[in-house]
Amino acid sequence: MPPWCSFFEPKLWLARASRRGQRLLLQGMEEEALRDALLSLLDETPVVGHPGLLDMAAKLVDGVDRPTLARLNHPVTIHVQRHLGPLLDVLLDPSGVALLVVQPSLRCPAVRLVTLGMSDRPQSGSGEPIWGELMLAVPSDQWRVWVPLLLKLAHYPFLHNTFLWSGHTLENHGLAPASDYAGFLVFPSISVDESFHFLHEPDKRTVFLSVYPLYSEELDFYRSSSLEALLERLEMAQISDLVLPQRSKAV
Repeated sequence: MPPWCSFFEPKLWLARASRRGQRLLLQGMEEEALRDALLSLLDETPVVGHPGLLDMAAKLVDGVDRPTLARLNHPVTIHVQRHLGPLLDVLLDPSGVALLVVQPSLRCPAVRLVTLGMSDRPQSGSGEPIWGELMLAVPSDQWRVWVPLLLKLAHYPFLHNTFLWSGHTLENHGLAPASDYAGFLVFPSISVDESFHFLHEPDKRTVFLSVYPLYSEELDFYRSSSLEALLERLEMAQISDLVLPQRSKAV
């Protein structure tokens, strides 16, 4: 068993749709618009409030099952596509957490991995409920290597009855055994517009935090000084949340 299976056994499968169906699904449609678009494929009259929407749509679109379709129409998915761009892949895990894989672009040549499902339940330990999702920006030819790390980080607060918030750090104790990084900083992404950082819904506010891999010197510097001092060093070294292989050290 791979070392990253220590928390759970991720059995990922790629949710693929037909080319025509995928174009419809990945436009961030609201449920009614999605239903109408799918029903139009059969030239039928849409029925408002159709109770079997997801089951019906899954039959219309080749290769998309009901859980996948629900994730594609999730508010987090719509928010991610609106701010970051179209999806390349959607990975589902039996635990209920999915990973949204955002296509690289001219503005961001990296692939962004965003969790989907962390915010379905609040994180505890802060005195008040926290709903959050995590993001990791990695080279487009290496993104699959980072999938296990992000999945384990997504489960971390629930396994340890804690919460992840801006400025928190985690040591790399088997989280990413194949990397040279000693730990990870959780902080809002500085490579996206600030409007992406929060998703406001009627019953909750979801925060999107990015994962910054840190070398041992950077992690030690953070502990001996402050978050502000580390961020200043990262900025001086022109290091963002975009993970670069063999990048220079900030300290």
